[in-house]
Amino acid sequence: MNTQEVAYRFWELVKSQFPDERMKEPTETRHNRYSIYVPNKNRNKRWMQVDWNVNVVNIAMDHFKGDITRDMVEGYGIPYGDFDGSHTRIRINNDDAVFISIFLEEPVDFHHPGFIEFLKVHYRSYLRRVGILFSN
Repeated sequence: MNTQEVAYRFWELVKSQFPDERMKEPTETRHNRYSIYVPNKNRNKRWMQVDWNVNVVNIAMDHFKGDITRDMVEGYGIPYGDFDGSHTRIRINNDDAVFISIFLEEPVDFHHPGFIEFLKVHYRSYLRRVGILFSN
């Protein structure tokens, strides 16, 4: 399996858990990126950006500032830590975005109950961020 296939499998998981969400396919200028959107009649809101290169899939996900913590991430059994260029990890940036790096040598079980629950919690937080959901 290559990184583009890993990225697409991640999209398939998102689509199965959040069937209303949409994906913007890669373009000629961004041939290695999926953008995942929350449909909105006024303006679609990008929840995630999924990029890949030959070695790694990078996923950036926005959320409501302060809703997602390191303790929460670790509680779902997701490896947390700084990226060292070879290990699958997640980290939080500025308290309002999560970054996940997935390396082919260390695959992630996207169907693990903890990972799916984390996505659901993150999704609700993102909806709060964009003003679609007003309470957690």
